[in-house]
Amino acid sequence: MPLGLPGPSEIQTMDYPNGLSIGLDVEAFDEAIRAHGVELVHYRGMRDPTGLVDLGDTRRPEGTAPTSSNGMIYTEAGTLTGLVTSNSKDLRRSEGGLLDSGIAQLTAPRNYDNTAEPIYLHPMDRLYLKETSVLVTHQQLVENHISGRDRLRFPVTQVLDLVDARGIRYKAGADFQIAPSGDLVWGSRRPGESEAGKGLVYAVRYLYRPFFYVDSLIHDLRIVQQEDPVTGQRRTVRMPQTAKIAREYVYRTDPTDLDRPITPRSAPAPESGQFGDR
Repeated sequence: MPLGLPGPSEIQTMDYPNGLSIGLDVEAFDEAIRAHGVELVHYRGMRDPTGLVDLGDTRRPEGTAPTSSNGMIYTEAGTLTGLVTSNSKDLRRSEGGLLDSGIAQLTAPRNYDNTAEPIYLHPMDRLYLKETSVLVTHQQLVENHISGRDRLRFPVTQVLDLVDARGIRYKAGADFQIAPSGDLVWGSRRPGESEAGKGLVYAVRYLYRPFFYVDSLIHDLRIVQQEDPVTGQRRTVRMPQTAKIAREYVYRTDPTDLDRPITPRSAPAPESGQFGDR
């Protein structure tokens, strides 16, 4: 007999009478997910109907709602502790060029934390990590704006390195401040203008909070039978959903017009003379 395997006398079997079987403990699934999960703030997404005349409209003659984002209306639904696995980041080729793809799998419990309200995930829902100390890194080239305030692709939490086209390094706190909105606000020592009369280009590497979208539902409807401990009757119940979530790599997507205030998500505006996009 191979070493370490149980002998015939150590194997225990159990024969249930007809009509009896082992049932699933649905609450135990929720407890296991929360025991190893992370806290996420869930925002339900729904298409913004503002400005539409017909169902098939692709244009909005009267504009979108000021509170909409990326053509969607978002409503905070609650906080959930979900299990995030298979997190990856790669660069894949598509017809439009190279596309960043950060994909993970999220298994959510049946209800929000500290409430009995059920969780219903749907494609285009937004998810934010509740823990603000979890950050990711990004780098880009920026043209220093004449106003002394630069809005980057993502709201900046911490700047790691910043070097301009002349090779001069700048430090956060000494040369610039990070505004609550995530913009860089420059002091008296700044990159300034280039010989072409435009803002000098600089490279910056920084950290920001990651955001996620529900890309698709892997398991939308899971149903099992569970025995009611009070009545002993079996009933059909819903099990936790599993979704594929994707990191948000295009943050500045909101329309830019006179009727909407500039926000960190506002799309870049066209350049005008020495004034770069805002």
